Amino acid sequence: MRDRFAQLTSGRAVMPPGSRIEDGAQRRRDRPMKTELTATQREALERFKTKQGRYWKSRLVALWINGRDDRAEDGALLRQVRNTLGVDGLAKVKI
Repeated sequence: MRDRFAQLTSGRAVMPPGSRIEDGAQRRRDRPMKTELTATQREALERFKTKQGRYWKSRLVALWINGRDDRAEDGALLRQVRNTLGVDGLAKVKI
């Protein structure tokens, strides 16, 4: 019992083969990530950039981390960008 607890708390727990959780995780890893922004998402990013200035990406990530992106103008679209690209994808965006 103690060994199993140590595995779970150390983050090294291994799911048994054929478990539903393992299968679902594998499907998510195999699924290609969507990397294209829609025109409305791109426009929302352009408006955010215009308002926030030079460090707009850092400010947007801070909003995402603090959960305050929904309060920003175009908050729903900015959250869609987060869900689509994530922080790494945002770093590659050129506007």
